[in-house]
Amino acid sequence: MKFHKPAFLFFTLFLLGYTSYIGLKNVFRYNEFKIAYKVQQAAYLEELRLNKNYKQQLLFMQNPDYWELQAKKKLGLINPGEHVVKIIGLSEDSK
Repeated sequence: MKFHKPAFLFFTLFLLGYTSYIGLKNVFRYNEFKIAYKVQQAAYLEELRLNKNYKQQLLFMQNPDYWELQAKKKLGLINPGEHVVKIIGLSEDSK
């Protein structure tokens, strides 16, 4: 059997080029997935933070003192026996 050096060289270069192409393509795909993963992970951590805040707010809202404070702030509630003192000061513009 006769050895064909040009054909072997062409086949070797083709195989080397093809494997390099596939390798580079996979490296770029991996980088894209890595970036997408980091974005998703950041969004997930933000959602966890928000969830923790909402749970704390729910626990705080179960306290009757919270609702009394809200009623005092927003509705002007005054309990029997309480006295309200409102301090009116000079504004910053008039000084």
